[in-house]
Amino acid sequence: MRLKTGWFILCGMAAGIISISAVFCAQTAANIPDPVAKVNGQPVSRDLFWEQLLAYHGVYVLENLVGETILETEAKRRGVTVSETEIAQTIGERRKGMGILSDASFRSWLLQNEYTENRVRDEARLTVLLEKVFAQEANVTDAEVESYYDKNKASFTIPANVRLWRLSARTEEIAQKALQMLKGGKDFPAVAKELGPSLAQSAESAAAMPLAGLPSSMRVAIEKAPLGEPSGPIKVPQNLQDPNSPAVGYWVVKVEERLAERIRPFSEVREEIRRELFHERVFGPFGIGKRWLEQEREKANIERLLTFNGEPQPESRRTTPAP
Repeated sequence: MRLKTGWFILCGMAAGIISISAVFCAQTAANIPDPVAKVNGQPVSRDLFWEQLLAYHGVYVLENLVGETILETEAKRRGVTVSETEIAQTIGERRKGMGILSDASFRSWLLQNEYTENRVRDEARLTVLLEKVFAQEANVTDAEVESYYDKNKASFTIPANVRLWRLSARTEEIAQKALQMLKGGKDFPAVAKELGPSLAQSAESAAAMPLAGLPSSMRVAIEKAPLGEPSGPIKVPQNLQDPNSPAVGYWVVKVEERLAERIRPFSEVREEIRRELFHERVFGPFGIGKRWLEQEREKANIERLLTFNGEPQPESRRTTPAP
């Protein structure tokens, strides 16, 4: 079972929404420098930056802010607030679920996905706010959790795996050298540092590795490796389906633990199931949050005073309050 994180885009129009805070970071419209950048001495003007910012993202930012305003109003009516601790916890859970453990990896992810820390924070805050607003309506009962587990028990299977240290060398000679250094008393980080460029890859710590999918020759070698002792070299064939194909590398490993295939017990996954069902109930395609926002947009008195050329324009709504 994979625990999903509900990063709810309020306007529901595009996954690439950029909020005002994410665009400007610490800047405001009044103190944006002119030019905003120079490329080989050629200035990029503030007016051009502002013009393209509005042209590319303006319609989505505006619709996002309309949705946020509706949600904020409802949260205030219900007395719901979000703390900095809750925001940090939500961001931490998302990072953990994506396998982003270090700040360096997180910064790399931000750049690759054209995100900013402010945008991540804003989305986390809105996620928590929406969860708390609909906490009662989306409540998941114990019976529902247990029923889901009984019907999907096979999906909670953890395949056989090992927890091991691993160095990947480019040649068998380098692998043998690494193995001798390890048997001589040096640890994996020290060997990785000393051999440096000679290695194709090195682990910073012991990590779990599923055995399923490995070529049979590699799997047998890992399964037979003595616990707690460095062993190898293990040939990594170029064609993983053909153990006789030329090698593309050699592993040196130290197996710390072997774990047989198992099904996670209900007590272990109970809260994960509850969380996932709750998220689906709030953030899913037919979830409470989406349906509620659509209904509130229909009822709201929305006057859009800014238009964007070339973009689909939502209709402004002027509704007459009920007497």
